[in-house]
Amino acid sequence: MNTEDLIDILPAIGQQQPPQRLLLMMMLAHGSRIGETRKALWKNISFIEKRWLIPKEDAKNDVAMSYPLTSEMIELLRSYQAWQRALGYNSDHLFPLSHWNNQPIHSAKASEWVRGVSKKAWSAHDLRKRARSIWAELGVDYIVCESLLNHARDKLDQAYIHTHMELQKKEALETYHKWLKKGWCTCLAPVSIQNPIIDKPLSRLA
Repeated sequence: MNTEDLIDILPAIGQQQPPQRLLLMMMLAHGSRIGETRKALWKNISFIEKRWLIPKEDAKNDVAMSYPLTSEMIELLRSYQAWQRALGYNSDHLFPLSHWNNQPIHSAKASEWVRGVSKKAWSAHDLRKRARSIWAELGVDYIVCESLLNHARDKLDQAYIHTHMELQKKEALETYHKWLKKGWCTCLAPVSIQNPIIDKPLSRLA
């Protein structure tokens, strides 16, 4: 997948049902792993602190990760939460296995959602790699990129990160999300705009 391909698939992502759309946009917008994203919990998303926390038990490398949330992403998440609640779902998973099962979707189902948009031309990991390439093209510092990908870091990196990283991660994602919106202006639009609330069980959407 190259940059032009990414711009081309943004409209396809925007046409998906809310759960599929949000899963792909969260991965694309943050460079997060599919396994970590499908397990996302509302209790780990703070609209006040403007962050999404991936606890170490859900992280591939057993290292907790904190993603700053841009204003656009907060608006998208709030609208998706309202959409879920309108369907009577009040539990903690963003991507429930079903309306009645309080577990996240399985990895096979998450991969199926990706294949449905990509037509098997690219994977979730391709989204992550492309996000990393675009950050570099936008001039994001190498260590900031590595931190956003939650890659292992040595002690020198950790000292740098402790002092400077959270603000730089926020600035990097804000710049990147502006770039995404130039490619497709409504890619981060709220669910209520692109997908009106419908009386359809979540299990049918999964």
